[in-house]
Amino acid sequence: MLSCQFPRDTPAVRRLSELGWIEGQNFIFDCVSAAGRSSDQIKKLAHELVARHPDVILTSPNSYVRVLKQETLTIPIVMLMTPDPVGTGLVTNLARPEGNVTGVAWFGYDLISKRIELLKQIVPSFSRLAFIGLADQKNSQIVAEYLSAAARSFGFEWRHFRPVVATDYDAIFAHLATEQFDGAYIQADTLSVQAESRMRIVQLTLRYMLPTIGEDAQLARDGLLLSYAQDSLPACCAPRNTSINCCGVPSQETFPSNRRPAFSYRSISRPLKCSVSLCHLRSSLVPTR
Repeated sequence: MLSCQFPRDTPAVRRLSELGWIEGQNFIFDCVSAAGRSSDQIKKLAHELVARHPDVILTSPNSYVRVLKQETLTIPIVMLMTPDPVGTGLVTNLARPEGNVTGVAWFGYDLISKRIELLKQIVPSFSRLAFIGLADQKNSQIVAEYLSAAARSFGFEWRHFRPVVATDYDAIFAHLATEQFDGAYIQADTLSVQAESRMRIVQLTLRYMLPTIGEDAQLARDGLLLSYAQDSLPACCAPRNTSINCCGVPSQETFPSNRRPAFSYRSISRPLKCSVSLCHLRSSLVPTR
């Protein structure tokens, strides 16, 4: 199994400490990565994890929750930042999820259209969009519905690309450049949120000068053109005494007056903001077509 590192100085870990749960003393946190695995390997991993008889399982995204739910009906499964758990069939309702699955619901697929609208404002003439993500069969159906609705509203064609490992992004972006796609949309999944994948994605968008928006705010911090999402970092991974703007870039007031972006920071609600990468603002790398 691939192990992974979980940030220790987080609100969740501190709260456990306040409740008397100290890692290494009276509980063990076992972090396992499923990134880059095939669907069959993920099913095998879920079986192995359940066989360990943990007291509780924390997991994300939806596809992993679904596989684990098929393996056990008794071990509590806590969803982390899972979009639309009712619509994807993970729970019956939010107030009383029933069964052994509970957790935190995330802003869901309804933001797909909003992100594309923002990308359309930057590249008004785009007509071909690449959706890049690991959505499983169930989630792919939902994603397709929202993408198709956005395509009808904004007038574009789209195609779904599914990378399995980080190096797959190289071939995908090379293909997008050859086929003259006008923009790309990066889904937040277990592959794209990894540091290696994020930096690879950012470098490829710069190399091919492809306007790209992401679901993960960290992508904008790393240099992606744009992200629009609720930021998980302050809630889950922010070190103590760290002040972080919700989507990962400073507010407009903190930009030097001669470098303030020509974008308004519009939000649906307080935790949601539009992030524009300083790298792209300085370099003016968005091509006009």
